Amino acid sequence: ICGSPFLRYVYEDVRKFADLGVKGIYSEGRDGNDTDSCQYAFEKLRDYLVCELMWNPYMSYREYLNKAEEFISIYYGEEAEPYIFRYLQLWEAAAEASDHDFVYNFDGMKAIFNLDYCGEHYAEMSALFDKAEQTHITEEQLLRIKKLRCTMDFLGLTGVYYKRYVNGSPES
Repeated sequence: ICGSPFLRYVYEDVRKFADLGVKGIYSEGRDGNDTDSCQYAFEKLRDYLVCELMWNPYMSYREYLNKAEEFISIYYGEEAEPYIFRYLQLWEAAAEASDHDFVYNFDGMKAIFNLDYCGEHYAEMSALFDKAEQTHITEEQLLRIKKLRCTMDFLGLTGVYYKRYVNGSPES
């Protein structure tokens, strides 16, 4: 799965390895035959950023974020980029807010993300996708955004459900 949060940690980890003199890193990513059947978020972005860092582990964090924005602009559409990048920031914050100390290969999204955070930010995340879907993008980019939206809806609606019906609210 796409372990999260990954944006800051990928940058910091690759930089630390470079500082220690490590000349190569094994990083398991997607191959050219990947059908996207078990991807649900930013795996391709993460793989791209790992490759960029392996090429230049000493780029500044701003340069690194520029690479992320560049990828999002190409993959999801230039006009959709600000909305998807903002969602990436919320995605990262939801994982940062989790009390999950370590991500295992088989952990599900509910174990990785703070569902209260996702529920509290669901309206904002949903509005970002509404805006992204209405930009001038290709049909393929629209499908990518809709696929990413499925993950957002799962996290957001799960968070709303847990807050209303599981965590001891009056509705439950």
